[in-house]
Amino acid sequence: MYRQVLVNDADAPWQCILWRDSTQAPVRMYQMQTVTYGTSCAPYLATKCLLEAAKMESKEFPIGSAITLKDFYVDNLMTGASTVSMVIEIKRQVAALLKRAGFPLRKFAANNMEIIDDIPLDDREEIITLGDSDYVKTLGLKWSPSKDAFFFSYHGPAASRKPTKRSILSQIAALFDPLGLLNPLIVAGKILMQQLWELKLNWDESVPQDIYTQWRAFQEHLSAINNIQIPRYVPMDSTTEIHAFADASTRAYGACIYLVTRMEKEISSALLCAKSRVAPTKQISLPRLELCATMLLAELLQTVVAIFSPNLNNIHCWTGPTIVLCWIRGEPNRWTVFVANRVTKIQQLTSKYKWHHVPSELNPADLVSRGTTVAGIRENPLWFQGPQFLKLGQEKWPRSSFDTVPDVPEQRRQRIALISEREVDIIAENKYINRFNKFLRIFTYVRCFITKVRRPSFTPEEITQTLELVCRRIQQMYFREEYSKLLNNHLINKNSRLASLSPFMHKQLIRVGGRVRNSTLSFDAKHPIVLPHSHPFVCSLITHAHRTNLHAGAQTLLNILRDKFWITRARIVIRKVIHNCIICYRFRPVVAEQIMGALPTSRVTPSHPFETTVFVCFTTKAVHLEIAPDLSTVAFIATLKRFIARRGKCRVIVSDNATNFIGANQELRKLLQSFVTQEHIQRVEEFCRNEGIEWKFIPPRSPHFGGLWESAVKLAKYHLRRAIGCNVLSHDELHTIVCQAEAIVNSRPLTPISSDPNDLRSLTPGHFLIGRALLTVPEPTIASSTMLGRYQIIQYIQQQFWRRWQEDYLKELQKRSKVNDLVLLKDELLPPLKWAMGRITATVPGTDGKVRVVEVKTVNGVYKRAIAKVCKLPIENTSPLE
Repeated sequence: MYRQVLVNDADAPWQCILWRDSTQAPVRMYQMQTVTYGTSCAPYLATKCLLEAAKMESKEFPIGSAITLKDFYVDNLMTGASTVSMVIEIKRQVAALLKRAGFPLRKFAANNMEIIDDIPLDDREEIITLGDSDYVKTLGLKWSPSKDAFFFSYHGPAASRKPTKRSILSQIAALFDPLGLLNPLIVAGKILMQQLWELKLNWDESVPQDIYTQWRAFQEHLSAINNIQIPRYVPMDSTTEIHAFADASTRAYGACIYLVTRMEKEISSALLCAKSRVAPTKQISLPRLELCATMLLAELLQTVVAIFSPNLNNIHCWTGPTIVLCWIRGEPNRWTVFVANRVTKIQQLTSKYKWHHVPSELNPADLVSRGTTVAGIRENPLWFQGPQFLKLGQEKWPRSSFDTVPDVPEQRRQRIALISEREVDIIAENKYINRFNKFLRIFTYVRCFITKVRRPSFTPEEITQTLELVCRRIQQMYFREEYSKLLNNHLINKNSRLASLSPFMHKQLIRVGGRVRNSTLSFDAKHPIVLPHSHPFVCSLITHAHRTNLHAGAQTLLNILRDKFWITRARIVIRKVIHNCIICYRFRPVVAEQIMGALPTSRVTPSHPFETTVFVCFTTKAVHLEIAPDLSTVAFIATLKRFIARRGKCRVIVSDNATNFIGANQELRKLLQSFVTQEHIQRVEEFCRNEGIEWKFIPPRSPHFGGLWESAVKLAKYHLRRAIGCNVLSHDELHTIVCQAEAIVNSRPLTPISSDPNDLRSLTPGHFLIGRALLTVPEPTIASSTMLGRYQIIQYIQQQFWRRWQEDYLKELQKRSKVNDLVLLKDELLPPLKWAMGRITATVPGTDGKVRVVEVKTVNGVYKRAIAKVCKLPIENTSPLE
């Protein structure tokens, strides 16, 4: 069938294969022009073409179109009719329709040779003879055209093959039974397979002895399956009834359907189909399993009714337990969730059908739920023909009243909430008060429930009454003594925390007395309600006012609240609410900090000036300034060569990461593009490699890692801006001023300058370059007796420099600062509300164990950032109000 469907030329290149006849032959490429078997889309494409062909030819071949749309299973057609002439017409129309579409029919077989007399022998299905039976294979079933009956065969595995989970599953799956006619046999195999699964055996592991014994007994029963024959034809007319049965056991449950036709001379009853499932491994009650079986019955019945479409008045459903019948008859909302969900579906599928009770011994579905042997279904007419009462009149059917079943299980408990004032207190004390307005609406509903008033919405007066009720209960809890005395018109204790407010009682609420009672303010503003600062409701009230007033500040928010409420120690809780407001925080983010890490070895070990450098000596803080005409590779390498020539060859160069320049203006960014190209980096690395210099970069977007040279750049800019001003200088003039600025920067003190006149001069970077400060006034020459004595004096002076460098300068580097955590990624190019949120996935501690670089996961990926570029959100301390 697949090879009859052509593929569009545009899609054919996707179906290429490579082929050669031998290993020496050249490889040739072929394109598959038709639908290829084995691809995932092939079944859909072929079936869709078949259905589309039926729809396109529906006017010319109405019967053939209907049969094609209904009775095809992939490329197999199984259909029929009540008369030979009708079957011949079906054959003619379907064959003509499909031939026109390029699907010629073959392998015809029929239970009446008159139907296929005109079919060539080559196009007929091959008849296989087995003993005294002949059959053809149809959809995995064996059908005897001469007897018009289905039958089955079973061939056990080779004797040498040991039983394993794999081999047992293979044998069970080989029993292809789409209609479920052998379900009582197959369900025993399903139960056995479930036992194997619970043992958690490997696929090729030998099974335990008890399972082996059960499997051998099951195989012996299956050997007799060849003797079972089931008639294909089931008579139907307008009097046909459908009877569906359901039953369950602790191991399995199932359903089966029978067709009963009441003709003039005889009444026939035959099995139509069945379905079974093993019970779940998680143990549930038997009534629940019975309900699952009933739902399986409803689903199977829906499929059958859609095919046969008989008179809906002749459909009857049967089940054993009266509990299940009570569940189905009752309203779903009466039962627990498990029962209610299934009852709802059963009622939807079987609303037009009649439900009956059947005793277990008369229920054929009992064989499905428990399983049986081949002899058990061959010798028992209950399975293939159904119970005998189906052939009798309805007055002789089993009857059982399920109206008086006591204590039906799975009833949903009806809870009636009786709310007392104490329970209102408990709710009001709840720390999970989320929203001020929502809290008031809930309490208003409670008040309406107590007063038996139904309202679709509430008036402002009712909301105000609820607010007063909540405030009254809070005052009674927090100001118990004061409330009692004021309620009885007594003075409160002078040591009370409310004494300074001159409180009084108004409508059972404590209000502020004060001295503005004669003002023109409103009553609430003159006498606000007193509330404690520590109650969760008060916190929700302040949060509500903060948000509705556009995130007002502390002073403004206090002034707004004082129009109606006087909150004790209000500023404390107001500051807490504002601090925990995420929106407010995002406008004032605080970047994380960490204590300064231990300085690298190059900063604290005596060495030659500029041995480790970024044009700033790591050891002595000496600065070297150079003029570069541009940022080209040639100019940069020339500048580096001049630096080495004047200061000596360095060992390590440390520089910024290129991403630090992202905030530069447009012109500078264009200039920097050439500086960060791969060609530039390769040429610089090659030069450094040849000179024996190591080049290191600081983390991206972390200029504070280069604080040593950033401070030097800042100081150099300070002098250059003031010296140059608005003047336009020539190269020589600019070079002169740059050298002077370099001398000034290198004359800055490395140690604090004391006001004590007895202290030595401060140590500067110039002392390590020329032996004295660069801008010091020259001293007169001292005559020396010998050259050796002069050399020793110079050596002594240099040693004194390094001694002061270790004792004074290194001690200044010992100072550190604070530490914090993070959540927002700081981005100088975006406003704070646009900063990306992230979660820390990893930390990068330094050699001292302190974290200064973290990995942050955001929606756009994972980034590595210094902690100075991240801001901690106040999540841990956020109250439930947020």
